[in-house]
Amino acid sequence: MNSRQRFLAAMRFEKVGRLPLTEFLGFDEATVRRWRSEGLPAEQDPFEFFGLERCHMLPVVLEHFPPFKREVIEEGEDYVVVVTETGRIEKLKKQGYMVPQVLKYPVSTPAEWYQYKQGLTFSEQRLPADWPKTAKRLEERDYPLYLYMRGGFYGQPRTLLGDEHLCLAFYDYPEMIDDMLGFWTDFVMECWTPVLKTVDIDFVIIWEDMSYRGGSMISPSMFRRFITPHLQRFTKFLKDMGVDIILVDTDGDCTELIPLFIEGGVTGMFPFEVQCGMDVVEVAKQYPDLQIIGGIDKTAVARGGADIKGEIEKRVVPLLDRGGFIPSFDHLVPPTVSLANYAEYVDQLRSALGC
Repeated sequence: MNSRQRFLAAMRFEKVGRLPLTEFLGFDEATVRRWRSEGLPAEQDPFEFFGLERCHMLPVVLEHFPPFKREVIEEGEDYVVVVTETGRIEKLKKQGYMVPQVLKYPVSTPAEWYQYKQGLTFSEQRLPADWPKTAKRLEERDYPLYLYMRGGFYGQPRTLLGDEHLCLAFYDYPEMIDDMLGFWTDFVMECWTPVLKTVDIDFVIIWEDMSYRGGSMISPSMFRRFITPHLQRFTKFLKDMGVDIILVDTDGDCTELIPLFIEGGVTGMFPFEVQCGMDVVEVAKQYPDLQIIGGIDKTAVARGGADIKGEIEKRVVPLLDRGGFIPSFDHLVPPTVSLANYAEYVDQLRSALGC
């Protein structure tokens, strides 16, 4: 059974010799830098080094096109203010790293949304390079292939307005939000249709990030009012096009959101952050048909030793025979995890999975 067959069988609750051995969200860049200093060969990425299976994304450009022109509009002694390719105005440090401070998002009013959406039109430039040959080559692949909706039905408005302005817009500009979600749904479906008609896509990821430690960022009633109709239309489109694995990526405590996404036609979720109270074993009990990826406490692996074995016994072993489950970190592998501890984790997981 190759990597693709194993992934599909696991996600479809079918009998599989073993679950996939993977790191679904991958590795933080700072983690890889640390590991290079601890012995990770310069010519290898962590997937190759540890013998992990990986999924591959088929790139379809969904961003504003053409991109905004990047330019510096203000400069201080230790900072610059720039207009980015996404249309945001951000404040950045000249030296060292800081999380960009967003001074202005691309959209805050219906007029700005009308102007912005002029850059969301389909053209063949949005498809992968050399598309006909690429599509032909993908027919023989042995790995899972997915499409990524980088900005879902909360995620995309959040990207354009920011959290604060989006929360206000639900009340101040409900017609704009309705138009934004309807337009975005139509646009993504138009961009993906040529791909889905040509290539057998294994699954889709919808990025939402609409929960945090305290729970969902919007109420269930607001979810059903604004998101559910468009999500249901989108998931029906995907299933009609042959995609039966539809995953949502949302961090934080997503307890309140799980039944809402299921109602919307989503079939699985990840990464189930332990630090925010998520427990994949409990989620699996409550939602036996939900596809679950993630759930491994990154802080337990960072501590090392007996905590690694205990984490696998607690989160993985009870779900080995369930189906619809792939163990993975509950976020990117962070730089707090040493190369030695991650190697120990992979060895312990490999043993549990029977690799």
